[in-house]
Amino acid sequence: MSALALATDVDAGSILLNLVGKSFGGASLEVRGRVTDGQLDRTIEGSSTLTITLEDDQRLLLRSGLFDQQIDLQFDGTWWRSMQVAKQADTLTITFEDRIISLLRLITHPRKVSRSQMTRAEFAMSIVREVKGYGEIPFVCPELHTVQPIAKASQKPTKKQKQASKSPGLPLGQTFYVRDANGNRSVASMEQKQNAQTALDVAQSVGAGDRATLALLEACMIESNLKNLDYGDRDSLGILQVRTSTAQGMGIDNRDVAACCNAFLTKGFWGKGSAITLAAKNPSQGTGWVAQNTQGSAYPDRYQKAEPEARAFLAAYTGNVDVAKAVGGAAAAGAQTTTEPYQFQRGGTAGALEDSWTCLQRLASEVQWVCFVDQGAVWFTAETTLIGQAPVATLSELALGVDAIDFTVDNNQADSQATVTLRAWQLAFPPGSCVMVEDCGPADDRWLVRDVQRGLFDAAATLSLKRATKPLPEPAATTTTIAGTAAKAAPGLTGLGINTQLHPTAGFTPRHWEGT
Repeated sequence: MSALALATDVDAGSILLNLVGKSFGGASLEVRGRVTDGQLDRTIEGSSTLTITLEDDQRLLLRSGLFDQQIDLQFDGTWWRSMQVAKQADTLTITFEDRIISLLRLITHPRKVSRSQMTRAEFAMSIVREVKGYGEIPFVCPELHTVQPIAKASQKPTKKQKQASKSPGLPLGQTFYVRDANGNRSVASMEQKQNAQTALDVAQSVGAGDRATLALLEACMIESNLKNLDYGDRDSLGILQVRTSTAQGMGIDNRDVAACCNAFLTKGFWGKGSAITLAAKNPSQGTGWVAQNTQGSAYPDRYQKAEPEARAFLAAYTGNVDVAKAVGGAAAAGAQTTTEPYQFQRGGTAGALEDSWTCLQRLASEVQWVCFVDQGAVWFTAETTLIGQAPVATLSELALGVDAIDFTVDNNQADSQATVTLRAWQLAFPPGSCVMVEDCGPADDRWLVRDVQRGLFDAAATLSLKRATKPLPEPAATTTTIAGTAAKAAPGLTGLGINTQLHPTAGFTPRHWEGT
């Protein structure tokens, strides 16, 4: 174990209460000799707290008016602000939270920023920067300028997850038909139905909406007859016959069905935009037109021919029979499908207030990141990033200063936990730091320090450790479809309008990094 972890005593005389209120004119009160007990709890989950117990048998502190207002306290180089006062017999117990958190709680005015303008972390930093009058608060986020994936295809729900969440699904035992590039119609094989299932799952995960989803299915039929082909024209491969050179430029594998479907819906393959964007901005155009302008084929008229078969797949997947009935070559007149811009915001609808600290916690939790304050800096990052830092210590029950290591290991899952009791000085194990556990069999691994608890006069500290939780992708934007009147049908087809039912998804080296 690192020598830094060896215990040292706390000097109660280092505690100084600085009064915030005007009535005391910035005076200070020395509390040396009055502190009888205390506890420091530091965590990556919410607010860290410092609790001190003061002897007040003469009621001098109680009657001084000192606790009629908030108090600032400096301890071990960190400023804390009072949040609760309790009296029992001759003692007063004051609970403080990190002053940075207290300052963030004071800011409550609503604010919104489009996700297209900044990353989630950049928005979080801008909220922290709103605190004035106490110097610039360090903001630590290694992923600050990294654009996170949005409803990533590789993170589509598993079969078990879909069953648990009552998600839509394709009845694979049902008979479906597919249409190829030559217009030939045939019964879909199990392989083709499973590929259709994958395409529909990806569309569901990104909230694609019906028209973009139909365009995807049509493109998959016409390009490959819903098969993940290992051949094609020149270097074209896969279900959408994406060229290898194009796929490499997009960072995907052209034989990864889910990745290609995701790229079709969210990016497009030849610079005219994604299927979702094209469908939303061109409500009067047919789904075949959307497919063509996403795919960029040399044969633009082929895709619309597969619309009836595509609608049958989508109707069975969603359980909405109206999808199968609407086989028009264009959308209903006046119908509009829009993708709502995803916004990061502080404050809810109908004027609901939300303070900055609560907002930061929510922003982090939405993607399974953590936000916490430690040693005067705001940390906003993924746990998987924290677990990659250099360990601050290697812990073993054989090491000097370690009393016990207890754990519950669940197949290396994130809900595994461990508790370490050891003698350590106050700042030896910062919350969010990484430690290595050895000589504990199945618990031997890197762990993340979740909580640190230590009495002010007690050499023993308790560390709560956890596995790193994998982050979630950015939530998918919401699509909205408003139907209009029936449009003129394409030749030989019956136009009954488009489906208006929506099916969106519910998706350091470390501690010496400088705050940005």
